[in-house]
Amino acid sequence: MKALITIGFIFFIKVSMAQSIEVMPGTENMFFDIQFLKPLQEDNYKFTVFSRTRGIVDYESNANILSAAYVSYSSKMGLGLSVIGAVNSGSGPSTAGGINILKAKKDFSIFALMAIEFEDPLGYSFFTIMRYTPLLRGDWKLYSSLELFTLFRKSGHEVSSERIRLGLDFKGLQFGLGTNLTQFTNEFISAENYGVFVRKSF
Repeated sequence: MKALITIGFIFFIKVSMAQSIEVMPGTENMFFDIQFLKPLQEDNYKFTVFSRTRGIVDYESNANILSAAYVSYSSKMGLGLSVIGAVNSGSGPSTAGGINILKAKKDFSIFALMAIEFEDPLGYSFFTIMRYTPLLRGDWKLYSSLELFTLFRKSGHEVSSERIRLGLDFKGLQFGLGTNLTQFTNEFISAENYGVFVRKSF
């Protein structure tokens, strides 16, 4: 119950300034993701702050929540630098820095970040998210998204995750089928969650 109250409070605060909200009830747990992007100078996206809070709640009310903020600089070519601060309910606070690439067109976008986590031992991570949303007819679009993350330390592979979404978009409301896959340690012990997602872009 405490976990649900905490999540409810975070959800309420974040929703008030969110630019996108996603909820996916699945076979193993409930997943949510709240994102917010703001330029540091009005109408100038060279320097930006990106905030993300995502969480997993299983059906016994156990929760894992990650809240992260990215301060980024991006050139006209799409290359840039990012500094990241994050708090994980399981492992505590962390900081990282790295190089990012951002390319965006009308119906396709890709963001990639190669970063070093300043922990002991150091962590080396790669994150990318790709979206393809071609127009189908009228106000309807195809919505597809692929998100990849992997983290290595001196001991080897620590964690990897893949989040796949495939569905439809109607005036900023996306819905469809979703899959969250995770692999842990050098043995790649896997966890899988399949469900239906609903996402709203503001």
